[in-house]
Amino acid sequence: MKKVILATLIATAALFVGVSTSEAGNSSCRPVYRSHQNTYCPPPVYKVHTCEINRCKHKRVRYNHCGDAYYYYVTVVTYRDTYSNGTHRTRTQTFS
Repeated sequence: MKKVILATLIATAALFVGVSTSEAGNSSCRPVYRSHQNTYCPPPVYKVHTCEINRCKHKRVRYNHCGDAYYYYVTVVTYRDTYSNGTHRTRTQTFS
């Protein structure tokens, strides 16, 4: 019984070792600057909107084990993501 209680106390204490007070509030915050009293963390950036820019079909070729060619089509869709800080990102996704 004493071993179980001791193991539980050690496991609980191990959870709190190494956590400082600056990490306790917002662990995802990367401070831009620090002064004596204040730490400024920029607001989180999140995706606001996704818009489909283009959708098209592409003809592709594959070869079977005998070396014969066969053709198939894939759909390629291009998206534009807009983020909360005003930036944009374009990405392409291929569907079989």
